[in-house]
Amino acid sequence: MFTEEKILSLTLEQKVGLVLLPTLRPNASKRFIEEFFAGVEPGGVFLFQGTSAEYRQTIETITNLFGRKMLFATDLESGAGRMIIDKGSLPVQMALGAAGDKELVYRAASVTARDAMDVGINWNFSPVADVAYNLANPIVSTRSFCKTEDVVAEMVVAAVKGMQEHGMLATAKHFPGDGVDDRDQHLVLTENNFSYEQWLVKSGYPFIKAIEAGVSTIMIGHLAAPQLEAHFGSKEQRLPSSVSPTIITKLLRETLGFTGLVITDALDMRGVLSVMERDTAMIAAFNAGADMLLFAQPKRDSKLFINAVNDGLITENRLNEAVERVVRLYKHSDELVANKKDISPSWSTAETVSRDITKKSVRVCRGKHFEPLNFAKGKKVLSMQFRSEQVYNANHFNSLLIKSGATVLSYTEKDARELLMHNNLEEFDAVILSFIFTPHWGINQIRPAGVYLRPLLHFLNKQLPNVIGISFGSPTIENDLGNFPTFINAFSPDTVTQERVYELLDTGR
Repeated sequence: MFTEEKILSLTLEQKVGLVLLPTLRPNASKRFIEEFFAGVEPGGVFLFQGTSAEYRQTIETITNLFGRKMLFATDLESGAGRMIIDKGSLPVQMALGAAGDKELVYRAASVTARDAMDVGINWNFSPVADVAYNLANPIVSTRSFCKTEDVVAEMVVAAVKGMQEHGMLATAKHFPGDGVDDRDQHLVLTENNFSYEQWLVKSGYPFIKAIEAGVSTIMIGHLAAPQLEAHFGSKEQRLPSSVSPTIITKLLRETLGFTGLVITDALDMRGVLSVMERDTAMIAAFNAGADMLLFAQPKRDSKLFINAVNDGLITENRLNEAVERVVRLYKHSDELVANKKDISPSWSTAETVSRDITKKSVRVCRGKHFEPLNFAKGKKVLSMQFRSEQVYNANHFNSLLIKSGATVLSYTEKDARELLMHNNLEEFDAVILSFIFTPHWGINQIRPAGVYLRPLLHFLNKQLPNVIGISFGSPTIENDLGNFPTFINAFSPDTVTQERVYELLDTGR
């Protein structure tokens, strides 16, 4: 590990490596990994989606390659299964917000930490501390706990404690707060335009509480905050926070007193690259106060930073400051592991916690007194799902309908005109329309849109009493479309949520 003697003896190349956080797919071969790092020893590694076996093998390969413990990070906002595909998933953060129980948030975070650490992940880029002020925002939406800052703050604190008390580093993101406008940082520079006084009690409040709770790290977003810049005397109007000395150093460090590690969001996002080219952004983010750079490229960026130090673009003091924070994070990780609590046997699995969440979060928001459908042999159901992306779907819900013995006709948005071709829709016991619109990078869609809306709206105008709408994602669908005799907000497309919705429709409870 990093002893005082070893820290003092670090070369420039080693110091530069420690501020880089590159990404890998867990199915990478040993040869690829060795060639990818090319002798550069990074501060940590972010792993994309894969199986537990792939995670363990890759982590072992990298650890053996560098001969020391490493920081291994990933995005587990909704359980370990979000990235480690054979682990348990959880409902999204907004489902937890709808459940309104911070103890459930703590339990969810605890189980996530346990399941992720089982394969070697010790750093979670979660919780999302953004407030969902604008539910039309295509990248925050259900990733946020809710649209009320004090509730978000309370649940962010519970998530941080749940993770860190069970051995895992937590990250509050995306400072100084996304979710205000209706755009995606992956595609364009977005904006938080609250004044400083507003920000302290709005977007800033969950981050302030996360800092008070001892959150290990904070991730900086690629969004402009012109009024915050102005408050500290800066004239910048379109500077991404990820490269802003005002936001990172003056606001986060000096004003809020955050002493932990600051990491950028991914540095391949248009929120920053639409403003400046990549190499400039890397150096600007580091000089602004970011200690680690996400989506770094080991060989290329090591050379970039070594040259920047030698050319005076980065000072040795700034590099040493960042390296010290990286080293402190390693020590902090060791302390969390040494002092971690055991998981309570009464909620030892992600499935157990998910069921407790969905009992409180899944709700009938229109047609509260609908008759239970009692799915069984002889029942006729038409089930159509509308998706923003095929990977997020209601296939499990459909499989439960089929398993019940009911006769099920199943369609997707691609078959929307089929709705109009059925002149005998009244003969179905239920016409179920499932909407799966969840925030996902780069698709810019959080509500139904496209030519399939025309036949859908024609169908809804028939105002048939046997129509049931379900949102396994954005809570705004009913407001976007209306005309549903019965509508259920479920918030999340995970399998346990789909099972809870089926149970509710089947039994009425």
